[in-house]
Amino acid sequence: MAGPSIQVYQLVPASTLFGLREPLQSAIFARDIFVDQKEKVFAVSASSGWMSFVDYSALWKLGNPGLLPQSTQEVLKAAEDFLDRVNTRTQSFNQSTKAGLRSLLPDRDQRQFESCSLVMRPDKTGFDHWLCRYSIAMTAGTETALRVPVLGMCIEMRIGAKGAIIGFMAQWRPVLRTIYADLYPYEQFAFLLKDEEQPDNADNPDAGKLLYSYDGAAGNQYYLAPYYYLAMNDHVQLSPASKYSLVVKILEEETSDGTRLTGRAYGGSGAYAFNWAFWNLDTAWQKEGGVVVLGEGDTRRQQDEAGPALESVQGLPRSFYTVMLNVTDQRSGAYRHFQQAVYSKSRTEPYANV
Repeated sequence: MAGPSIQVYQLVPASTLFGLREPLQSAIFARDIFVDQKEKVFAVSASSGWMSFVDYSALWKLGNPGLLPQSTQEVLKAAEDFLDRVNTRTQSFNQSTKAGLRSLLPDRDQRQFESCSLVMRPDKTGFDHWLCRYSIAMTAGTETALRVPVLGMCIEMRIGAKGAIIGFMAQWRPVLRTIYADLYPYEQFAFLLKDEEQPDNADNPDAGKLLYSYDGAAGNQYYLAPYYYLAMNDHVQLSPASKYSLVVKILEEETSDGTRLTGRAYGGSGAYAFNWAFWNLDTAWQKEGGVVVLGEGDTRRQQDEAGPALESVQGLPRSFYTVMLNVTDQRSGAYRHFQQAVYSKSRTEPYANV
């Protein structure tokens, strides 16, 4: 008998959204195109697909604070009316561009109100506008978790005089289609959720709870997939909840001439493609510095708690790096970007005099 399933969301590629910047602007602002892009600026990030808008003719220019909405309810009505009005134009946008978006901006089923507060002018002479923040949640389709929060997605709205929208940042990507995947049991990858600060403590207060994880600012994430999690003081540890929910780890081992890095992925088919890169803090600011792409590394089969899978090994000379590893599941198309600081200096190097 098949186990429970969960919804996985295929996201519109960032490159597609970037290519649709002008039609998106026209749809969001009811065909109002800001030709000069000086006072009113609408942008779509080429790397993440995030959409943003700033009206520089109004931001930090409010002369009479009495023109601001006088209550949170008024502010929320202005924000909700704008978002709903924008999303009513989704169908006509899809017809003209063949984009197939569910909505231009997060709809009422996706956005969750978080906070709303007045923002002081930089010179502290008075209030300039309201700032409202929304988190994002998605329908999971399981019996125990009907709606699941999205880690890494949000939207901020800036509301000025007479309820006008003078800025927003939509840190999210629209959904292209919804697919269903088998929900992994929590216990399958629970070993990834050990408390690194208290390794003997096996209790996870969040055990069995789900979230969707989005790290689209760091790479072109294709799927919004579910994860089990352990919330720590300053970070969240993840374990896969479906075959689209990759978790990537980089293991470090000191060698005689540097550091050996082993990249492993958990949650997918085991048929992974790896791509390593790094940037070096010692040379990053030099003209010839920057990101260095290393490629796939030395791949080999390995067996651990999760079963057989490919892993990739890469060696680096002694230095201080930010190492980046992209992993793609060649069967499902699931993708994960991971970064880790790696520090290995020669033990014989003298300490600096301070």
